Parts: sequence; C-alpha cells; structure tokens
Amino acid sequence: AMVLDECTPYPVKKEIAEASMLLSMRWAQRCRDSFSSEESGLFGIIQGSVFKDLREESSKLI
Repeated sequence: AMVLDECTPYPVKKEIAEASMLLSMRWAQRCRDSFSSEESGLFGIIQGSVFKDLREESSKLI
C-alpha cells in the first residue's frame, strides 16, 4: 500500500512545498501507526518538489 501524500503543483514556492511535505509526513506517520497487514507492504513517497534540501529532509523522515 502507498501512504497518502499531497501532490503540489509545478512550479511551486518553496514555502508551499515545505508545508506540503510536512503534511505528507504527518499522513505517513498516521498510515504507519494504523497499518496492520502482514500480507502486503507499506511504502512512503519522498516529497519536496524540486528542492534538494526538502527532498533530503523528507527521505530522512520517511
């Protein structure tokens, strides 16, 4: 299963991309906390749009 994430438009301001990334990370945590299937996996999505620092932060959080 894939965690829920917010898709930002392109182009996007960095502040909006960061807020979207943080929202997606909160959703990912909620998904992980409630995921109980032993028959399938759960994977997250790296967020941050085109901003390298946000993508790196997202990859550490996910």
